[in-house]
Amino acid sequence: MSRHRYTKQSDVRRSKTWRNRRRRSKHDSETVKRLNFPLEFLEPRHMLCGDPVSLSEDPTGSGYFVFATSEALTPGTDFKCYGFDALAGDRVVVVVDTPNGALNPSASLLNVSGGTLTSDNDGGPGNDSLLGPTTISSTGTYYARVAGQSGTLGEYDVRVEVLRGDVQVETDRDNDNATIASADVLTLHHSNGLAVANVVGNISADDAVADTDLFLIGRLNANVSVSLALTLPSFSELDGQIEVIDSTGALVIDEDGQLDFAGLFITPQADSYFARVSATSGAGSRGTYVLGVSVDDDVPPQIDSVVGLPGEGGTLDIVPNAFAIDFDEPIAGQTLQSNSFSLIAAGPDNQFDTPDDVDYNLVNEPPYTSGTRVSFTIDGGQAIAGNHRLRLNPSITDAAGNSLDGDGNGAGGDAFERIFTVTLPDGTAGAYENHNNATLASATPLTVATDPVGTGIHRVVGLGSQSVADSNVWADEDWWSFVADAGDQAVISLNAQGTGINAYIELYNPSGNFVTSDDNGGPGSDSLISGYVIPTSGVYYVRVGNWNAATGNYKLVVDLARGVAVETDAQYHNDTLSNADPVSFPSRNDATRVGSIAGIIQGTEGTNLDEDLFQLGVLNTGNLVSLSIRLPNASSLVPRLAILNSSGAVVTEEDPNNLTGTLTATVSENDVYYARVVAESGEGPDARYVLDVHIDDDVAPEITGVNRLPLPLADGTVYREAVLDQAPSVYLP
Repeated sequence: MSRHRYTKQSDVRRSKTWRNRRRRSKHDSETVKRLNFPLEFLEPRHMLCGDPVSLSEDPTGSGYFVFATSEALTPGTDFKCYGFDALAGDRVVVVVDTPNGALNPSASLLNVSGGTLTSDNDGGPGNDSLLGPTTISSTGTYYARVAGQSGTLGEYDVRVEVLRGDVQVETDRDNDNATIASADVLTLHHSNGLAVANVVGNISADDAVADTDLFLIGRLNANVSVSLALTLPSFSELDGQIEVIDSTGALVIDEDGQLDFAGLFITPQADSYFARVSATSGAGSRGTYVLGVSVDDDVPPQIDSVVGLPGEGGTLDIVPNAFAIDFDEPIAGQTLQSNSFSLIAAGPDNQFDTPDDVDYNLVNEPPYTSGTRVSFTIDGGQAIAGNHRLRLNPSITDAAGNSLDGDGNGAGGDAFERIFTVTLPDGTAGAYENHNNATLASATPLTVATDPVGTGIHRVVGLGSQSVADSNVWADEDWWSFVADAGDQAVISLNAQGTGINAYIELYNPSGNFVTSDDNGGPGSDSLISGYVIPTSGVYYVRVGNWNAATGNYKLVVDLARGVAVETDAQYHNDTLSNADPVSFPSRNDATRVGSIAGIIQGTEGTNLDEDLFQLGVLNTGNLVSLSIRLPNASSLVPRLAILNSSGAVVTEEDPNNLTGTLTATVSENDVYYARVVAESGEGPDARYVLDVHIDDDVAPEITGVNRLPLPLADGTVYREAVLDQAPSVYLP
């Protein structure tokens, strides 16, 4: 294992290797010191630390402040602390290396009260510690604490690093950024016509793996000049080399042909490019460097694609809650302001830039930090039909300051526009989630609308998105609210619209208490709460989460059946005769029975097709059964009806070539009968219907058997008295 210890300053002055011959800047520094803190201080705070130490900016002007020393934990000294001052927004890294491996160190970052902000045991090579980067929330004094695990003692080298301003720092826990897939992403900013970045790193030494640090510069166009240079802090002994590689790992040749600490590279084609730093010698505790990146790019950024919206002149049913725009190179995030992008609906006159235009409230969410994709969500409001215009203004630039080339003609300074049409089939509308609906108190309100067809189904649609790629179910928590009346039967479905999110929904009552939930009651990973009876009138709440790290749009539908029964169809429950929902027939004074029940033909799950079965009861020979379907406004369903007997055999069904949503049949034998509703087409969350059943029954009931009454004696006489162990039963047809 290659390790290095910090030495006394007298040794440093004598060491020929202390100052690297290739270092581009040399600065005297008091960074490396031998400290012998007394074991005192902060007793009232239940911690034991020394006086604050001084951090030096090294190299000067780099934004990299560091304190480094060599120490030892000895018997009676089981930990040591190093106090330092930091500003809000600073990032702190603590590194503990062990030259001989006797000490198994643990590093902690403490606040002035002695509270632990974060800690690390084995983030560095072997059992060494690498803590951070940790962002400081408030200006003050902080402490780096070094201790031995399991009572171990021994020598160690410690670095306390503070990054301030634009300088970045690698994330190198367990050599994490050693591959293209795990490369640290650099954030470039505009400076004097160039896109620049500076990042601090360290080439560690380890027995098993040679440390290499990779940084994604970004997607660059062809013939772009990339300059790289390593600058070393005064304590560094690194003899480093830098390279540029493309997305396949192929080398881009340095213009001077030398593999060393500085170079100029010309990109051969449009691709993603990476800076790679490695060591020819000096890896270990003193393998620290500052990498400077400068990109000379005069090619303006263009838009490659719009993800989630149609092409120019295209149409779609409804604008999704979230969509994205892919640029051909990274952009300057500070130029992505609210006035640099817009989505406009032309309004009733279908003309843009007139008083009836409607401005969708677009938000850059998740906020852009790096890369070529910019994501947007719609913050509240209603879905609108008609012509729409997406626009991005030329105030958006790349990191080098080149203005957007919106029309793609090679010259920057013009806007990008995309015009398309929204149809809103059958008048379907929807409400977009509010940007800040992460709590019950901030729930996006949904206004339930009465069905104009008169089915008794009241409905509202919410258009939302899960935008956080995290398997924590509440990583992107969405709340919605709606008003319901006592006795309403609620059907609440969440459709992932093919995005891959695994939705989970919960229902809360007006008091804010949980009442029920569902995970996969709908097709695939969709959720469905089916037939929940509202006990009291008031505002109810739906909480939406996501069980996996997929992101995307979803459609939340709340149907309230008022004055009509509703099927129970979670996980396709009523797809079998044994689980068929009974149709209720209110009492009448004539020879007819009339009942209704509402349902939804869900989408398919694998090879399973949703079929809704309803029990009509026992019917007699000669009974006339009439079935008919009423479709609520905006229903997508094309239904097909059938009547089944108790064995599941089809007695009669609609001709698929002549579908009318009606079916009439005369019963030929006494039996239990069922109505079946399936989709000829249009199945899914909008495939709603109401099934009306009308039975003409002029057949008088007959007694077909008597149970639990005594039989006549052999001579024909009957018992006048009998003791029965159960009540008698009379069988009627």
